[in-house]
Amino acid sequence: MKRLSFLFITFFLAYFLNAQNESFNNGDCNFFGENINNNNYQKYIDTIETSDVAHSLTEEEFHQLIDCLYAIDSINPKLNFYKAICSENGNINDTSFFRYYRFCIDHGFMKGDAYYNMGCFFINMLFDWKENDSLVLFDYSREEQKKFFNLAEEYYWRSYKSGLKEAVFGIGDIQDLKSDYLKVPKPEINLNQDSIIILTKIRDCGEFGGHFETIYLTNKDDAYNAHFLSDSVYCFIETKTIIPSLNSKYNGVNELISKGLLLNLINDINSYSNDYGALTNAPVQIAIISNEQVLYQRIQNSRWSKYLEFRQKAFNF
Repeated sequence: MKRLSFLFITFFLAYFLNAQNESFNNGDCNFFGENINNNNYQKYIDTIETSDVAHSLTEEEFHQLIDCLYAIDSINPKLNFYKAICSENGNINDTSFFRYYRFCIDHGFMKGDAYYNMGCFFINMLFDWKENDSLVLFDYSREEQKKFFNLAEEYYWRSYKSGLKEAVFGIGDIQDLKSDYLKVPKPEINLNQDSIIILTKIRDCGEFGGHFETIYLTNKDDAYNAHFLSDSVYCFIETKTIIPSLNSKYNGVNELISKGLLLNLINDINSYSNDYGALTNAPVQIAIISNEQVLYQRIQNSRWSKYLEFRQKAFNF
């Protein structure tokens, strides 16, 4: 498993205007030859996400711009989000920057992303990469490791429940890591749970995005009532396109399926092994959620068809 990282940092950096000669004076600064103040700062805030000029800032320039804007408008949730990203200092004993994320959460701004990034902080601080590309824990006590894993998982659950579906894949990763390093039993799906969710991310836009499909299963005697929902396709490229997925026309379809069909999918996920001859930047990601257990698999082979076969047998499309 690769080191986890903030979802949106590199995406943001790709869209900032090139900056020159920043200086600071009680909340005012010069950006690209123009003084930023109360009268024009909104233009620069909007530029952060809407600029069509795909120049990049250095990390230092980015931090200076955010500091300047934040000094002018510290109660702007968007600026608090960026301020949190800039303030993370890599010290697990210092989570003071969380206050910026909590400001966003309190004001209902990107709650899922804020919780996700807080969870990422603990996971990233737990691990180190060695020269042979292996992942090992830093030298924390077993109790500290358990504490940090649990904090990360808690924030990821909050992220998922706040609407960031991507976070459930992080939960699956954490539960696998806890099994590997803390000897916690691997997640298992209880087929008799009242409700089970199958969440799949399909990369319509390759590495630049795609759509989620969710199948909600409700226990019914010896079978499940299966309800299908497809989100729109979101491609986070310059045009930031959002279009209905081809399967959106099936939204709301309900079918009765056997527990054996779900068990076959679980077995396919558990038996999958990476085909390193078919690596892709656009993996299929699938998670089955039962209570607080998450069975997760990152399918490196984009031609993996087991989910598609499951959907075809369940819904006939």
